[in-house]
Amino acid sequence: MRICLVYTSLIALLVLGFVGHGVAGQLTIGAKASIYDPPGEAGPTPMLGAYVSYSITQYLSAEGAVEWTQYDNTTLIPMTVNMMYHPLGKKVFDPYIGGGGGYYYEKTGDDIESTIGCQSLIGLKWNPTQDFGVSFEAKYIIPDVKKPSKGGFSYGGAITGTMTTRL
Repeated sequence: MRICLVYTSLIALLVLGFVGHGVAGQLTIGAKASIYDPPGEAGPTPMLGAYVSYSITQYLSAEGAVEWTQYDNTTLIPMTVNMMYHPLGKKVFDPYIGGGGGYYYEKTGDDIESTIGCQSLIGLKWNPTQDFGVSFEAKYIIPDVKKPSKGGFSYGGAITGTMTTRL
């Protein structure tokens, strides 16, 4: 049931991007790399992922992402949908703040747990061209809303290359 909610949200985001010609926006597909600092004694670990983003307006965008990280004996795969507010509008210099929720798959040893979680984020992008940019993003991830103490920070800076199309 939970995975259906995430897949439905991602499909709705993609459909919005393809049929939303009345909304002047951009559909962007890209990759992410960050460092995730899980709770407990595990140290920081790389987190990799891919995303699809749609600019609803100059100041509001929606993003669907799938990421992956592994630490100690645990694999974490968040599949999330976020809304982001861009107070200066989407320009060359683009600070933003946002948050969202999603489905979190966690495997520790032979135990598998699927949960609904949430995250809040803040970031800064510099996009000198349409298909190239440098970004920094920090987010606080809570993989299970029933266990907020399992939250951890993710932070990263990257050189990004994206495929963007105007719809």
